[in-house]
Amino acid sequence: MNRVLKFALCCVAALGLVFALAGCSSQTYTPPTKTAVVDTPTIGVTKTLRVGVNTSNAPFASQVSGHVVGLDVDMAAAIADAMGLDLQIIDVGSDPEGAISDGEVDIVMGLDSSDTGLGCWLSDPYVETSVALFAPSGVTTVPKADSALRIAAQSSSMSAWEVSNQFGTSSVVSAENLTTAFKALSDGSADYVAADAVIGSYVISSGGLDAQMVALLHSVNGYCIGINSSNTALQEAVSTALQTVMGNGLSEVVQAKWLGETLDLSGLPVTSSASAAPAEDDRANAETGANGSSSASDSPSLEEVLAEGQAASFGASDTGEAGSNAVSLEEATGVSSGQSEEDAQ
Repeated sequence: MNRVLKFALCCVAALGLVFALAGCSSQTYTPPTKTAVVDTPTIGVTKTLRVGVNTSNAPFASQVSGHVVGLDVDMAAAIADAMGLDLQIIDVGSDPEGAISDGEVDIVMGLDSSDTGLGCWLSDPYVETSVALFAPSGVTTVPKADSALRIAAQSSSMSAWEVSNQFGTSSVVSAENLTTAFKALSDGSADYVAADAVIGSYVISSGGLDAQMVALLHSVNGYCIGINSSNTALQEAVSTALQTVMGNGLSEVVQAKWLGETLDLSGLPVTSSASAAPAEDDRANAETGANGSSSASDSPSLEEVLAEGQAASFGASDTGEAGSNAVSLEEATGVSSGQSEEDAQ
């Protein structure tokens, strides 16, 4: 009889605990409301940061299943959150300056710090870049100008111009796109691949390729945020938000998500044949070229990504129409505003 009584009491206690836990789980958590650091007319729409991206430029931004995704989108979400604002993503294509001057957007992501011809204010870089040389894993040799080399690069790109300028046109293994260039590296028909450091790292990470960066072909520059030159209030607010994002670990989370690692180019050697001229001079020369044609982007298209079996979520669409998506920090990065880098991992 005592055993039966004890069993009954245990059951009652267990049921009480279940109901207590159920009561706790029914409570909802409401995160604290952040105060917007700017409002109209500093931004065009109240409580919303309108951010321009180029959706034909993976891994920075691309159209996937009707959504705009990419490194720039995630960074924009983190910056908007730090400013206490909602986020609206707008595809501005290849005309970021026009979108800023027309008031279509408040800021634009992905502008190269070496492009001094832009008619807008540029922030500090949020990710480093340069034209880099990639080699098979285990290879650390930095090539010299007098070496007999085969360096694969996308046709008519700045990377191809750098290779031709430093190592001669005979060293260039012309590739239709970066996917083809890295295939040449893997099958031994090229010794190195020359590509934008960010985009090359993305192709390696998303494709699971056995390659690594070994050297830079010019000095380090970076990708920045562009803002109307006369809007000093927004410049200051974005600069402060960017410092927060760069300092709290979110930028590392974003880079690791898209590039497989946080890029730190400071330890990489620059080729001895690199020009002493700054990166912006190299960009100007590459964009005009010997025949006056403009340089191509290293960024692979969605079709190229899918053809090589790479993750579709990392692809870029060349045909996506301009549009906008409002996304939260959690949707973009998978990390809540109160979550640290360690928590995310």
